[in-house]
Amino acid sequence: MGVDEIAKAIMRGKDRWIEFLRDIVNIDSGTEYKEGVDLVADIIAQRLKDLGFYVGRIKEERYGDHILACINRDVTPRILLVGHMDTVYPKGTVKERPFSVKNSTAHGPGVLDMKGGIMVMLLALEALKDVGSRAYQDISICVFLNSDEELLSPSSSKIMDEEAKKADLAIVFEPARPGGGYVKSRWSVAWLRIVVQGITGHAGWKGGVSAIHELIHELSTILRNFEKRGRLLINVGVIRGGERPSIIAPRAEAELSLRAPTLEEIEEAISNIYNITSKTTHEGAKSSLEIINKWPPLLDNERNRNAFRYFQKAAGELGIKLISVDAMAGSDANHISQYTAVVDGAGAYGGHPHSPYEYIEIDKTFERAIICARAMEIFHEASKSRFN
Repeated sequence: MGVDEIAKAIMRGKDRWIEFLRDIVNIDSGTEYKEGVDLVADIIAQRLKDLGFYVGRIKEERYGDHILACINRDVTPRILLVGHMDTVYPKGTVKERPFSVKNSTAHGPGVLDMKGGIMVMLLALEALKDVGSRAYQDISICVFLNSDEELLSPSSSKIMDEEAKKADLAIVFEPARPGGGYVKSRWSVAWLRIVVQGITGHAGWKGGVSAIHELIHELSTILRNFEKRGRLLINVGVIRGGERPSIIAPRAEAELSLRAPTLEEIEEAISNIYNITSKTTHEGAKSSLEIINKWPPLLDNERNRNAFRYFQKAAGELGIKLISVDAMAGSDANHISQYTAVVDGAGAYGGHPHSPYEYIEIDKTFERAIICARAMEIFHEASKSRFN
């Protein structure tokens, strides 16, 4: 099928898919709010069933359930489509600023990262089905949607990696970069937690040791040591501790993110942080360092560049020139790319993710669904001789 037929199929359903986007954006689905993530999963699972997919739910107790849905499971070639249903926003955000459409833009929590990306994925699949594409009939397509990506996929990355090992191509529906760029490389990422135990007591009496004071000292030392390293980004994103001003804090903790171009630089930084936290300044305080998660970088290599050419060719049929760019933020593409060719940043077009100003440009987002569907066809066409 040609790109024009795909475009017509996608644009016919525009209003219906905007309603779908409204429905999932208007559900709070922060990673820690399992009930909300599961409601989003219910809606998406039904859409996938309507498309003819066998839909499996991978049950989770702490996080929302994951979805693994497939058609033509046992044939080759195999494509893996990856997205996440969780957002960074706490319960109650939707009530404050629900989904809205203004002119040609849509707004709401998670509309760009990445509920709009999920819409792009499903739009592309529906278009291939509606036009009777051989790609939809002849290749294995699996969809993996997880519930914990915003925490570096602690419960889902191993499942995803097993699927990636079976795939010939993976497409990750993270948002487009500013200007519409797909993502050709990402830095390595790690999340750390520092926990300090002190000795509690009355703030006006001697004998206590403040866990907060010790934590502040350690964080100041860490930031001072790393502030001049241009190849390392460090962010102290969370600090917790204490009970009230009149009580010496018995416990305090901080969560940090590290980003660097290579995994080796991340590991060196972690080693340096461990050395700092293992030597407490306040006698009686005890400090520990926990590695919550750690991802390798997404590399700009020939395998991924070849995969991106399917998208470039598809866009060329629309008269569009695609670009790919480097990014410092991580995604599930970081670890998936260890096992198969990856195209990342195939999701919605917009701006200001993780903020109250998050939005997508509707027409450009639908355009990316057209490109994705046609790219999957081109992949199928290129694979005929290889797998037959």
